[in-house]
Amino acid sequence: MSNKNDGGPAFPRSTNRGDYDYLIDHPGMSLRAYAAIKLKVPDSGINWLDEMIIKSRRDDFAAKAMEAFIISCDGRDWPADEWNKNLSFHSYKISDAMPRARDEN
Repeated sequence: MSNKNDGGPAFPRSTNRGDYDYLIDHPGMSLRAYAAIKLKVPDSGINWLDEMIIKSRRDDFAAKAMEAFIISCDGRDWPADEWNKNLSFHSYKISDAMPRARDEN
């Protein structure tokens, strides 16, 4: 059993067999990992999971920025390919700037 403080299992389960060692060997997801996923905060302590959270959060920020661009911009003067390229590019630029701005404050 690990001494790392991860909050214990997020969804403890019983084997109904009296096999307590099974729960220790296979505790499932930790509360820390569950909270990191749910809150989209890359602080689970699991590198691959934190990388997935960062990518997911970046995509969410870009989608919100893209929605704001679509609502506020009039792209009728641009060819469709140029509009799509610019829209995506600038949405991800804003998405990348958001965590940096938060960390600076």
